[in-house]
Amino acid sequence: LDSKKAYEYEVDGGVVVKKIREGGKLSETKMDEGFVITSVNGIPVKNLNELSKVIDSQIGTVRLEGFYPGYRGNYTYPLNLNND
Repeated sequence: LDSKKAYEYEVDGGVVVKKIREGGKLSETKMDEGFVITSVNGIPVKNLNELSKVIDSQIGTVRLEGFYPGYRGNYTYPLNLNND
């Protein structure tokens, strides 16, 4: 999420989901493209590097939290990190 958009959305940063690959981990959630991830298990993420570090440090199921630009409210999606 670029700084101009972060300012517009009144957030410190986040990661925009641009594409959800069929068969990829995010395809297992009900998340749609355009979602802005702002935290994982309550840990704020401002960019892709921070998101990767937080996810790499977690096991099991995590909660991806964020919002959809233009819609009110925050959303949470569970994501199973296990390979099963």
